[in-house]
Amino acid sequence: MKQTYWLLISLSTLLMPALLSGQPASLDSLEQLLKDDLSQDERFTINLQLANQYLKINPESGFTFAEAAMAIAEATQDKERLALAQICLADYECMNGGFEPAKTMVHQALSLDPNPSGKVRLEAYNLLGNIFFYQSQPDSARYYYTLMEAIVSGMEAPSPDYRKKATAALFNLGSTFRQLGQPDSAILNYNQALEAAKRIDFKEILPYILENLANMQIDQEEGISYLLEAIAIDEALGNNNHLAGLYENLGTIYGNMGDTLQEGRYREQSWQLVRTHQFVNRDLAIGLSDYGVYLIEVSRLETAREVLDYALDMGKKMQDPSSTSYALSILGLLSLKQGANEQGMGYLSEAEAQARAGADPGYFIYSLINVADGYIQLGQPQRAIGLLLECQRTADQIGLPHLRGDAAKLLSKAYQELGDHVNALVAYQESTAIADSLSKAENRAAIQEIRTRYETEQTEAENEFLRLENQQTIKQRNRILAAVAILLLLLSVLGVLYHKVLQGRRQIAAQNLKLAELNQTKDQLFAIIAHDLRGEASAFQQLAQIVGFHLKNRNLDRLEQVFGQVNKSAANLNTLLDNLLQWALTQLEGVRLKPTSVHLQQEAAHTLQLFESHAELKDIQLIDEVPPNLNAFADQNSVQLILRNLISNAIKFTPPSGRIRVSGKQDGQQVVLSVEDTGQGMSANQIAAVMEGRSVESREGTSGERGTGLGLPLCKAFAERNQGAFTIEPQPGGGTLCLVRLPVTG
Repeated sequence: MKQTYWLLISLSTLLMPALLSGQPASLDSLEQLLKDDLSQDERFTINLQLANQYLKINPESGFTFAEAAMAIAEATQDKERLALAQICLADYECMNGGFEPAKTMVHQALSLDPNPSGKVRLEAYNLLGNIFFYQSQPDSARYYYTLMEAIVSGMEAPSPDYRKKATAALFNLGSTFRQLGQPDSAILNYNQALEAAKRIDFKEILPYILENLANMQIDQEEGISYLLEAIAIDEALGNNNHLAGLYENLGTIYGNMGDTLQEGRYREQSWQLVRTHQFVNRDLAIGLSDYGVYLIEVSRLETAREVLDYALDMGKKMQDPSSTSYALSILGLLSLKQGANEQGMGYLSEAEAQARAGADPGYFIYSLINVADGYIQLGQPQRAIGLLLECQRTADQIGLPHLRGDAAKLLSKAYQELGDHVNALVAYQESTAIADSLSKAENRAAIQEIRTRYETEQTEAENEFLRLENQQTIKQRNRILAAVAILLLLLSVLGVLYHKVLQGRRQIAAQNLKLAELNQTKDQLFAIIAHDLRGEASAFQQLAQIVGFHLKNRNLDRLEQVFGQVNKSAANLNTLLDNLLQWALTQLEGVRLKPTSVHLQQEAAHTLQLFESHAELKDIQLIDEVPPNLNAFADQNSVQLILRNLISNAIKFTPPSGRIRVSGKQDGQQVVLSVEDTGQGMSANQIAAVMEGRSVESREGTSGERGTGLGLPLCKAFAERNQGAFTIEPQPGGGTLCLVRLPVTG
């Protein structure tokens, strides 16, 4: 989904210019007023308003009126007028791409007066924020937007225009935080802007705020709700240009949800608006190309060609390589589908040339992937491979792994066409690994949203307790004041009241303690599910995908090699799920351990068997030296969790041909279970983090495995919960020794 920004091009777009009376006026009426006999003050104000309005539709006319305003300011030597005219001229400089000269002009305007007025600072900070935003310097943009919002907040009775500017500043702050990768802060500012806009009836900005809120929702149904509200406002305002983009955005969401009926409905509405009003807009051009893809998928090929031709014409009018190359690449695939191979080849060649003529990196990749797909269909897989490898390099440079994955998926197909099954399998595995990684990232985001909601509800509960406590304190104070007059008569009553207050506070303290325990339980539950389950599920998924690949290519001999691994991995995953689910059930009322006699040799052997296939892949030797008569008095699920994490961690950070030794012994009234590896070892800082109960910074294993840094802290926590202890000892020459002490049975 696209991200929109509220009117960042010029100062004039952040408010509706008004007459001296404060009411909106047309350009014609303002120009007509200049013919009247006006004072210098009135003439300056109208010229400045005309400059601001014209800058967004006709910059050269805006510059003319800005110069007229500057001439009046110079004649009167009024510092505020000089500063405002200078800022307006700086805005014109921005319209022509002169961001650095514009910044210099704004700072000169601020320096004209040691104590510039709030109006001057407001205009200056707004323009500086916009400049830094467009220069991809969000920290500086945020600084100036924050100053701007603070100025308006500090005014006793800000004008409607200033209130609109403050609302726009909140919105721009949200967009800035979004650019900084801080979604929580972005959503907070968007919501504040939404409340402010509704409070002052600033309808023009509402659809833009709602669209950005929609694009930041993990729950797509919530995103749809925001977009429908934005559409209703734009329809009432007649803002058809933005409305066309909203329809396209809504169609994209429905497409992501698999609702092709609604996707087609809203994309068609966007197309009809664009065609009726002859809009020329890059985002709409790209949206029409996406609609063309949809029409091809539903076999409406003639309509698809009409839409794509329009998108191509729009891109050429704008001289925009991104939208032009994207439309050409899809037209090429459409022509191939209709059997017009020569025409399709022409489109594909032109698409490649346009992409190389200056397309944005993202659409450079999208276009070349489509071109490569066409070359494969034309029987030119070697040519396609060259383009796809180039796409992968570009995706790495701009940090877009999903595009690298798209290219890898098509690479697998190209290598198959060449008969290079080894590289085809490598490319296929890469594409599935990237898809799995992105899916995990989405799942983590969803878990984080649930977690945030949980913590928000907890905070609200705590606030309610504080409110009750404050109410009790107020009641107590009032009763004491009343009792002063009749102290002797109400001593007994005061005693009763005091007892009730103490009882209430005890109840509040007990509730707070329960909340803290629930919060701790929740954190442990999230950590265990995210850390243990993810790795095993990913391994099983990878095996299943390899089986699918070999089945597709009828590599039956290779299937026999991986079948045993699939069966064992499935059994391991099933066992792990059972353990996690049984443990999770105990968490519904807090972590309740059930100590029993645990046969450590059996548990160690079972856990080593779980990781046997993982160890074989890295040629790591697993050594079991736990004696048969060693029993601990502990919770069995806790012991299993500790062993899983220690052995998994050891495999992750042990290089190929290494060793992992699991052993145990009795030491007085305790049993000592040890896991020793010949891996990378741990630094003193990492060991300290574990012993302090903090998560260790995630790092890559010896084969590129990723972890969460939660495994060892979990081992320590569960060892201590079972009246035991957990220690880590670095080994000379590398490797790590982890020791778990638990009470002996009996």
